Amino acid sequence: MDGSSRTKKIIWDDVGIIQDDVKKKEALTRISPTKTSAVENQKLRHPSSDCSRPSITLLVKAENPRNLSHPDLYKRFLISLLRDLWAVEGILRECFVRGLRALENENVRLYEREKECVGFPHALNLIKMGLMQLWSSLNWENESYPAYEDFAAVPFFVLFFPTARFFLDRFVFERLGRRLIFGRGNGNIDAEFPSKRKKTRKFKESAWKCIYFLSGELLSLYVTYDEPWFTNTKFFWFGPGEQVWPDQKIKLKLKAVYMYAAGFYIYSIFALLFWETRRSDFGVSMSHHIATAFLIMLSYIFRFARVGSVVLAIHDASDVFMEIGKMSKYSGCEWLASISFILFVASWVALRLIYFPFWVIWSTSYEVVLTLDKEKHKVDGPIYYYVFNSLLISLLVLHIYWWVLIFRMIIKQIQAKGQISDDVRSDSEGEDEHED
Repeated sequence: MDGSSRTKKIIWDDVGIIQDDVKKKEALTRISPTKTSAVENQKLRHPSSDCSRPSITLLVKAENPRNLSHPDLYKRFLISLLRDLWAVEGILRECFVRGLRALENENVRLYEREKECVGFPHALNLIKMGLMQLWSSLNWENESYPAYEDFAAVPFFVLFFPTARFFLDRFVFERLGRRLIFGRGNGNIDAEFPSKRKKTRKFKESAWKCIYFLSGELLSLYVTYDEPWFTNTKFFWFGPGEQVWPDQKIKLKLKAVYMYAAGFYIYSIFALLFWETRRSDFGVSMSHHIATAFLIMLSYIFRFARVGSVVLAIHDASDVFMEIGKMSKYSGCEWLASISFILFVASWVALRLIYFPFWVIWSTSYEVVLTLDKEKHKVDGPIYYYVFNSLLISLLVLHIYWWVLIFRMIIKQIQAKGQISDDVRSDSEGEDEHED
C-alpha cells in the first residue's frame, strides 16, 4: 500500500471514530451526565478500550488545559502525530522518487536528441559555419613581410589535393570519362578491356590537371590583375610608397596563392611516383615539378613573390588548353582537340618562349639591379639574385625541351591532316600503369 492510500485510510478511520464518539456521547448524555464523565474518564485511563488508536477527538480535547495533564494523552497525541507525519513523508518520498525518475527519463530523451543533432550533418554545418566566419574575418588586402611561418599552410594543401582528386575521380571523372569515351549505356561493358581502362585513366588525369590549372590561373589573375606590375615589370621592384626590393610587403591574398601552388607541386611529385601513368618524359616531368616547387618556395623567401605570381599565371594558361585538348582526344572529339592544340601552341610560344624570357627574366636580371640597395644588402642581395635567376633559366630550358616535342606534334598533325596523337608528351606503348 502506498503513502497516499495509507493517509486516506487513517483519515477515514478517524472520521468513523469521531462519529462513534458522538453517538456514544449522545447516548450517555441521555442516561446521566455523571455516567458520561465516568465513561470518558475510563477511556482516557485505559488505552485498550474502544479507542484502540488516538483519534482526532482526543486531539481536539487536548486543547483543554485540564486534559493536558494526563500522560496517556501525550503518548497518544505523539503516536497519532508521528503516524500522520510518516504517511505524509511516504507520500513526499514517493513523489520525490517519481520526480527523479521523470527527470532522468527526460534527461535521457534530451541526451538522445542531442546525440541525433550532433551527428555528421550537424558537424559538417558547424565546420562550414566556422570556415565562413574565418573567411569573413580575414583581411585579404592586409600587407606583411613574408615569413617562414606562412609555410605552415602548405601541408594542408598537400593533403587537400589528393583527397579532392580521389573523390572527383570516383564520383565525377570516372562517370564523365565513360560517358564521353564509350557513350551512354556502354561504359560498363567497354571499360573491362585494358585499352579502355587505360584511356579512362588518362582522361581522369587530364580532367584533374585541367581543374587545378584553371583554378590556379583564375586565382593568379584575380590577385595580380589590378596590381601595377601586371602590365609594367618595373613595379616588381619598388612600391607602394618607399618600399624597394627586397624590403617589400605582400598582400595576404598573394600569400594564399603561393601556398596553394606550392602545395600542388609538392603533391604532384608524389602523384607522379605513385599515382599517375608513367610516361616517356618521366624524368623531365619530375625535374619540372621539383624545380617549380623550389622556385615557388625560394621566390617567396627571397621576396620575389610579385614575379612569381606572374610566372604562375603564364604557366597555368597554356596547361589549361593542353589538358582540354587531351580530354577531347580521349573522348573522340577531334575538332575540339585540334582547336585546343592550336590555342595551346599559340599560348606556349607567346607566354613561355617570348614573354617569360624577354620580359620576366630580363626584369629579374637587369631591372632589379637598378633598384637594389647594394650597401644595405651586400650579402643577401647577390644570393637572392643568382639563386632565383638560375631557377628561372632552368625552367626556361625545360620550356625549350617541351617546345621541341610540341614542334614534332605539329609536324605529325600536318602529316595526319589535322588529327593529333593521344598525348603531347609522347605516350609510349611500354608505359607503366598505376591503378587509382
